[in-house]
Amino acid sequence: MRESVTPTRAGRRVLSSIVLSVCFAVLSACGGGGGDSPPTPPQPQPAALPDSVSITTATAATDIEATFQFKPSNDTSVAGINYAWTFGDGGSSALPQPSYKYAKAGDYKVELKISNSAGQSRSATFSVSLDNKSHLTGLSCDEAQQGGWCRVYPKEQRAELVAVRFADAAAGWAVGEKGKILRTTDGGASWIEQIGGATVTQAEFEFDRVLIFDRSTAWAHSNYGNLHYTSDGGASWRLIGSSYVKVPGEHTKYLGEFIVQGRLGLIGYETDNPERPAFVSRDGGASWLPIDPEVQWAQPDGTLWRVDEGRVSRSVDLGTSFHPTGLTVGAGARLIFVAHDNQYLSVFEVGDGFYTLWRSRDGGSTWVPLRVSFPMNYGASKLYQIGPDAYLARLGGGLFRSVDGGQTFVAQPPVVKYNYTDVTVLSYNVIVVPTWLGAMISGDGGATWQSMNSPVPNQAFDADRPAYTYPYPKFQQIDVNTLISWGWPDNPGVYSSKDHGQSWRLIVGQTPNESAVLKSFLALTSTRLLAITDKGALRLSTDAGRTWATKLQGTAGTAAKLLRSGDGGTVWLSGSFDAWLPSQSLKRSIDGGDTWQELPVAASLYDFNFMNAKFGWARSATGMSTTRDGGESWIAICQGDSCPPAATALSFRDELNGVAVSRSTSYKTRDGGKTWTTASLPSNLVTSGYKSLDYRLALAGEAGAWASLLACDSQGSHLPWVCSTALLQSSDGGSTWARAELAIDDEAVNVIGFFDAQHGWVHTPNRRQINFTQDGGKTWTQRAVPFVSSAGIQFNDMRTGWMLNQDGELFATGTGGATVPPAMAAGPR
Repeated sequence: MRESVTPTRAGRRVLSSIVLSVCFAVLSACGGGGGDSPPTPPQPQPAALPDSVSITTATAATDIEATFQFKPSNDTSVAGINYAWTFGDGGSSALPQPSYKYAKAGDYKVELKISNSAGQSRSATFSVSLDNKSHLTGLSCDEAQQGGWCRVYPKEQRAELVAVRFADAAAGWAVGEKGKILRTTDGGASWIEQIGGATVTQAEFEFDRVLIFDRSTAWAHSNYGNLHYTSDGGASWRLIGSSYVKVPGEHTKYLGEFIVQGRLGLIGYETDNPERPAFVSRDGGASWLPIDPEVQWAQPDGTLWRVDEGRVSRSVDLGTSFHPTGLTVGAGARLIFVAHDNQYLSVFEVGDGFYTLWRSRDGGSTWVPLRVSFPMNYGASKLYQIGPDAYLARLGGGLFRSVDGGQTFVAQPPVVKYNYTDVTVLSYNVIVVPTWLGAMISGDGGATWQSMNSPVPNQAFDADRPAYTYPYPKFQQIDVNTLISWGWPDNPGVYSSKDHGQSWRLIVGQTPNESAVLKSFLALTSTRLLAITDKGALRLSTDAGRTWATKLQGTAGTAAKLLRSGDGGTVWLSGSFDAWLPSQSLKRSIDGGDTWQELPVAASLYDFNFMNAKFGWARSATGMSTTRDGGESWIAICQGDSCPPAATALSFRDELNGVAVSRSTSYKTRDGGKTWTTASLPSNLVTSGYKSLDYRLALAGEAGAWASLLACDSQGSHLPWVCSTALLQSSDGGSTWARAELAIDDEAVNVIGFFDAQHGWVHTPNRRQINFTQDGGKTWTQRAVPFVSSAGIQFNDMRTGWMLNQDGELFATGTGGATVPPAMAAGPR
């Protein structure tokens, strides 16, 4: 009989487990199971993320021309990893290794986030700093590799060449404003700038003449009376003395100049003080001695002539002693000294109703008189000797010629008239006569004449200008066929002609295209610019400002300005370019300035501004108007006291929200300018009682605003102006304002610009700086600018900027400006 066993509770659980396992095994083997649902599959494991990730790029570029290939450090072939890139300028990508090209220069923070299906993530950042220097290639810049500020227009510093002199057909110098000395040894085909050693402010320093002894030895004389000397062809110059004490603003009359065997004479005295003696030098200009104030003429060989109570005497030792010549003239007569050479001399005596020509054939030892009669009772105002027995006389408004020793004078052709300046006798055959109607030239001693062409087509003398204001050109003949000319009206170039002025070639200086003075500009892109010149012409450049084409010609009104919509594209020009139109007009271009359309606007409207291609605003004498069609029609929206005062800075954020600031009040509109609410500016602004006020305003992002207020007052006619300035910031759209940290009491904020709520700049000219912020004004970075006073400044992004100085010279930067020298760096903000 088998023994019965009763399992314990634990034993029963084990037994049950065994039985169930057996049953499941049997069911599985038999294909049964008694159910229709399959078993739940196992869940896939999430992709494994690396412990860290970083960003690399194969493009080691720093300019916006570059395309970046961004790559994470992890293996991008692993499935299950998601990529989220942001490039810092609003762009994004979900590709593992995206390519990206930035549209604007600046500093950008690239961010990458990788994640898996489990929600795990890793992130990395990468900094990109991009300049915009491609349009500056080949320009002269103040830092290496197109860094800092680069001169765009004109190619060289604007400095007119005042005097040119050649020693022979190949070697010569040109001197002029701002201490400029240029040297050529190939007839003007190429020029090298030399350092003359200016000792006064460069902007005020000007060489007014150059004297040449030979290819190696020359003197350059300045408007301050200083004399600079070279004996090595200009490789080095040194200041050697002063010909006389020059008082700026006084007029100098030169009696002559000569260089003879190391002796130098620059004979001149101040016309405001005729008793001041002239000076000569016996040691090449190192020291100067006064000479008798009665000296009236200096021959090219250094002989000096004086007249004392009608007695004519001469000196051959630079004024140490004078000896009578036996010639006595009327005590009150006016004398004109001329010479063919050192032996053939003439003195023309203009007395009371009579004219006597005294001639000498032995250098002035003996004289023979000839009584002269002139046609139509003219008295000679100037006499020129063009040969041993040949003369030209300028009589009234015409020119007369004698070839019989002065016995008869014959009028030259009628076209050689209206001359009120010196005839230029280049040689005894080649004579140039500038006239109201243009320059005339003779190649046969005055027997025949022909018109001389201007170096610039269609640029002739202005017959309506007073004769004494003419900047008549100057000439030098350097060989039988070659003429050099400079000083043509509104033309700073030096030209060469091989055919007696019928055609000209620019050899040094700026062309008229380069010489145009830009008064204002607008940079549409890095390469496309518009500008208004001092002559009222509107010009367009498509090569970053290097060359310009005139699009509109005329006289611009004083309020003429170029405007661009905030979203780019459309351009406007306000102010008249036609003397027959009202003082205020409006033109529009939709093709970047190539063509312009006149818009019909009321003459009472002024101060036009535009936010986009359609919406704009303008002021009138009584209120304010807006346009919704780009300026084709205008609607008055507020009148009188319901508008911000005329003396405000005004801007719109969109078609409804606008802000304005004045001396002590800010204005805000939410309905497109129909109604305005006011708020007081901080009370610590010192602007009351000041005569000159300037307001600037810039909107930053959806709610930010910046404003600068500059107030100046004159303390007297001979005292400097006193100015107060403030930089203000608003973070609520202009409802409330606070003093910004950048404000410095002793400097003026000139211009403000903001691209968004975080990125912007202000110009502080007294410190010659641009101040950039990338965090809404919490911190600022300073960069240097090339000059203190600017006629215009514009930045298209945080690196691409333009500046125009008071001389009409345009500079550009693709780096935000030059590195700030330590001495210029601003203190704590």
